[in-house]
Amino acid sequence: MNTYEFAEAFAALFDAALTAWTLYFSSISGYLVVAYLVGRKLTRSQLVVICGLFVVVSLVMAFTGFSLTERAIQLEIALEGERDALDGASYFLLAAQILGILAALKFMIDLRKER
Repeated sequence: MNTYEFAEAFAALFDAALTAWTLYFSSISGYLVVAYLVGRKLTRSQLVVICGLFVVVSLVMAFTGFSLTERAIQLEIALEGERDALDGASYFLLAAQILGILAALKFMIDLRKER
């Protein structure tokens, strides 16, 4: 793979990863808005559906962003021959996104307890 092909593949992978992260943040934002506005009024079945969909969509987007970022890093390693300090960022982002999902669920639980 020449430098041009590497740059094109690397950019495409990071573009797709950024799209996945954007969808993740959109699902988090939407869930928090729903939780804040109507969280106390939801029935148990509505709560299960909303929380289930939120968790599935958010986890899929978090793992998609992680896998695309890791693939881009693997391309970089193949070109350069070694990992550098920033190559671990995908693990940090994945951990932060999973903690974000848990924090959003905790937010909903706290709102529901105030009933």
